[in-house]
Amino acid sequence: MGVRAAYIMSRTDPDIIIENLGLKRSGTAKKVPNSNWAGQLKNGWKILQISDEDFPLREAERVAAISKKDDVVITHISETVGYGDTVFLSKGSQKWRIISGDERHHDFLIVEGKEYLPQTLRDYVEAIQTDEEKLDAAAVAMGTITGFRYDDSLKPSELDQIRLIEVPTPRLREHGLSAAFWNWFNRHPLMGLCIGFLGVLLIATPLTMLAGGLLGGFLEMLLGDFGDTCLFNCESTNP
Repeated sequence: MGVRAAYIMSRTDPDIIIENLGLKRSGTAKKVPNSNWAGQLKNGWKILQISDEDFPLREAERVAAISKKDDVVITHISETVGYGDTVFLSKGSQKWRIISGDERHHDFLIVEGKEYLPQTLRDYVEAIQTDEEKLDAAAVAMGTITGFRYDDSLKPSELDQIRLIEVPTPRLREHGLSAAFWNWFNRHPLMGLCIGFLGVLLIATPLTMLAGGLLGGFLEMLLGDFGDTCLFNCESTNP
């Protein structure tokens, strides 16, 4: 199936991150589980891995609040659809973002805030040429900043402790259809723009036809034969 998860990384104590995000600890583990765990790397970076890949988007304000004290790196990975997204936040706001993915076999790379990228990462992005490099860009950004990539095989000895965390299951009625659509659009920007363009065409065309019919009927009722003459002249002038 491939990895589908979100990673929230900072130098803030993992227990504080868990609490500030409204999560709960549910014990410890001897091995690194597939999802919903937290720990501290030897280089000082703390990692929260959450199976709900949309969690950081729903809790964007809380995550931004953590970045007011310590920088935060958020990475969304969905290998099932070929999508990666790494965001760097500092002092409460986003500084840069790298989105990479595959939309209908068309590989894309989007870089926001390029001027804020560390030089090594900027050089990497500017040197990208192959589709494989595009697809790997978000993971490279994650590893460049934190020293950890989502596909690294962590050993328990590489973490101070493996904390298990409980992540509440999102309910659509709490977040609304608009939030669900925005989360999807955020992961698939090109597809979202295409759907939006088609939606405008589908809505605008019948509305234009309806408006023309209503206008013609209104003028005919209001002006009688004179209105018919006006419409005939307009149609003759604009065939």
